[in-house]
Amino acid sequence: MTSDNSTPGLIARMVRVLLSRQAVRIYWIVNVALLLGLIVWICRDGKFSQAARLTAQLTPWNESNLQYGALPSHLATRVQILHAMITVGLVTAAGIMLSLFWGASPNRSIRSWLALMFALAAWLTLYTSWSDFAWRAQAWRMQTSLPAMEKLATTLLENWPSQDGQLPEIGPFNAYPIGKPRTLMLLTKPKPSGTSVQISTIERGEGDDLFFQLTDNDEGATLARFPQGSEPQAFFSGLEGEYQPVRHRALGQNWFLVQYIYVPILDSTEPRHTF
Repeated sequence: MTSDNSTPGLIARMVRVLLSRQAVRIYWIVNVALLLGLIVWICRDGKFSQAARLTAQLTPWNESNLQYGALPSHLATRVQILHAMITVGLVTAAGIMLSLFWGASPNRSIRSWLALMFALAAWLTLYTSWSDFAWRAQAWRMQTSLPAMEKLATTLLENWPSQDGQLPEIGPFNAYPIGKPRTLMLLTKPKPSGTSVQISTIERGEGDDLFFQLTDNDEGATLARFPQGSEPQAFFSGLEGEYQPVRHRALGQNWFLVQYIYVPILDSTEPRHTF
């Protein structure tokens, strides 16, 4: 009987503690820190976009059969961290919202309501535009690599390989197609001196157009050089396929960050670009 009577009192004390001024202050600190942490993460990590999409697929209401165990370790760790950040963010936001109704008097002020509206607007903005924000951040990271990439592009165009070989700037490579290569498949995924990027493949389009497919932290993006000042267009690879641009962002000095999709060409009579 005593235990039953004390249960409501215990719950009431827990609610008072969880919605006290000190607790709500902690909720705010954690919530804002998570928001700023996500922004910094998006700005610095090229794999955030992939981790975010995988996190969405792993939500309980998604019908995807994807499991954590099927993810590479570097992505699984990112997904778990992102999931934890989202969970803590929701819990702290819920605590802040509840304090507006049942918290201490200072937590129910108009200023508290305005602060919550501002925080919710910031979270919703990040939720709806993180993909574009990540793309802009990736383009921003490329800026410091452009001078060295321009030097590499000039070197390649002055002495474009005609067969498999090795160059000091990019290491060993295979050249395709045989006889008149347009594609250099790099065997070591080098990071050229003076840059922060790793390259997996180099493609040459018409004229002096060059396409550096990136890997590691920037996998899925291409640094493209168009000396004639044109914007990215579809181009044919030396590997019997066509690359079609999905989106691009100008970096200056005739360089673009481009996201392409690769479309295999099954018909050998399909016309191809040459240089």
